[in-house]
Amino acid sequence: MRTYVTTFRRLCSSAVLAWAMLLAPAQTAESGERWRGLVVAEELTDCPDEYDRDDYDYDRSTLLPLLKDMTAGSIFSPYTRRVFLDDEKVDVEHIVSTKQAHLSGLCKANKKTRLAFASDLLNLTLAGKGLNEAKLDCDAATWIPPENQCWFSRRIVEVRLKYGLMIDPTEVEALEAILSACTPKDECMNVIVKPGAEALEVWDSDNDGRIECAELREAGVRTPINDSHPAWPFVKDGNCDGKACTN
Repeated sequence: MRTYVTTFRRLCSSAVLAWAMLLAPAQTAESGERWRGLVVAEELTDCPDEYDRDDYDYDRSTLLPLLKDMTAGSIFSPYTRRVFLDDEKVDVEHIVSTKQAHLSGLCKANKKTRLAFASDLLNLTLAGKGLNEAKLDCDAATWIPPENQCWFSRRIVEVRLKYGLMIDPTEVEALEAILSACTPKDECMNVIVKPGAEALEVWDSDNDGRIECAELREAGVRTPINDSHPAWPFVKDGNCDGKACTN
């Protein structure tokens, strides 16, 4: 039977090469420049097609077993390093959201390319339903997972490079702050389950996989909260402005 260690080695087999390719001095970039091979530009405003979720359809039943196979058959989320016991507790999650991809260049691609993007394992992982709802369509400028941040950041760059997507300056700044401090080991997916208490165990009183603003307030947490709060990745931030529980 395969172990987490075996899977970890398999996942890291190409990480050193990928790290070397993406390594660059700490920097910021403005529109029109290039950063780690990506064109820096604001989201498109002249898309020929409006975003339609149906253009990015995918088959969960096909993808879920493939994603589980990447972590030795377990229902493992790299965002929190937790293992779930029930498939229904997790979503198939796009690391670069389909809406972000659409506004970064795929709105000018054909439907076949959009469908390929939606099912590309390079851009897919598993995430608890509550965490996935909290992330929504936010980019790395306003949402970063609590665990495996180097792996997550590197994947964003790889996915955008593969599909020729641009990246906006605020996301560049957020990603560069992480990647410039990463080592090859950091950028491997850490598949060792994280022990000890986590934000969900502290504030998710109804055990639904997300943290409600009411749960924070009942526990005496002062709101609103921002992205430095440990509960942040599990709290829905509807407009991706970096604050939650403002009302």
